Amino acid sequence: MRAYRIEWSAIIEDRTVLDGRSLVYADSPEQAIDQLIVQKTKEYRLKSEWLRIQTVMELPYLQTDEIKSGGAESSS
Repeated sequence: MRAYRIEWSAIIEDRTVLDGRSLVYADSPEQAIDQLIVQKTKEYRLKSEWLRIQTVMELPYLQTDEIKSGGAESSS
């Protein structure tokens, strides 16, 4: 699996801005984005249309064949 660092933001109903960086393991950038959207909509109770993907960067030094259970994720 490949590791992707995704920078994202969301503007919620009260005009609060959430900014984050997440590490997601997936087979493609598109899958990584899809996983991130599902994770963040559940974690923060967001609507998917509130999320904006700013950058997706592959991190080749973190690629692994061991992680196959839908990815690991961390956010700040």
